[in-house]
Amino acid sequence: MRNETWSEELNQWVRDWEAEGAPDDATHPYAWRMLELVRSFPSLRRKVGDDWRWSPMDLARRAFVDGGWSHGELLAAAFVLRVWNTTFPCPPFDVMEALSTWDPAHAEAFLEWARRPWWA
Repeated sequence: MRNETWSEELNQWVRDWEAEGAPDDATHPYAWRMLELVRSFPSLRRKVGDDWRWSPMDLARRAFVDGGWSHGELLAAAFVLRVWNTTFPCPPFDVMEALSTWDPAHAEAFLEWARRPWWA
């Protein structure tokens, strides 16, 4: 999932975001929901740590630019970022690929959201 095209798109997205004043997404009304969603995926919780504040740009950079994430972790990050913004510049999320890749805990995190979906 990590490749130069996604890195270039993401970097352009970040430049545009910063040019617009770089709003602090951690203060967004749905930031707490997004943080709960991130933490519902065991691998994402491990990757970002307990003190992390919701930041889609930080999550995307860690996952798709910095590298070192497994395929399942990248799928979880792509899912969360698509909940945040369906046009976020990250690889597309494919539910069938994800469910065939994830362990039961990750699948359950997705299914819990799917039972009662909400969007930021």
